Amino acid sequence: MSTEIFSHQSVMPDEVLHWLKPQQGGVYLDGTLGGAGHSRLILESAEAIRLIGLDRDPAALQKAEQVLEPYAKQVSLHHATFDQAADVLAQLGIPAIDGMLLDLGVSSHQLDTAERGFSFRQDAPLDMRMNPLAGGTAADLVNQAEESELVRVFLSMVKSVTVAESCEQFSNSVI
Repeated sequence: MSTEIFSHQSVMPDEVLHWLKPQQGGVYLDGTLGGAGHSRLILESAEAIRLIGLDRDPAALQKAEQVLEPYAKQVSLHHATFDQAADVLAQLGIPAIDGMLLDLGVSSHQLDTAERGFSFRQDAPLDMRMNPLAGGTAADLVNQAEESELVRVFLSMVKSVTVAESCEQFSNSVI
């Protein structure tokens, strides 16, 4: 993994706190923990908050553990995706939560770390895995998949017929 510093700037922190409205003693889930900026803000906003943090990226979890260390007794971090939230909550014996945050998208750390393979700005292998420990790389996919598989993958990512047709044309040009 990179020796680069994992830095994170939370987007729209005031808006997140305004709409989430963390309350004393509440239970909150951050389903896309990342650099833990939003989670730290949630924990700072009221007393005795319990926070469950999920992320599929081991580097993000490592950074989050450092950032949230002052709140270690209130925090439970898990290597999981947000669609596994119900399972994680069930394992923890938590029947309900008071709020949930999903900050969807690729993190700046993933874009800025060359070996993650998300950026066009740096010469690096095409990886593009949110969890670098799971599955094949994007390079594996484009170099080994049949044309029909590439079309299926691209089409699974779109909803509009026009975009779907463009994806099919793009997959033809990749091959």
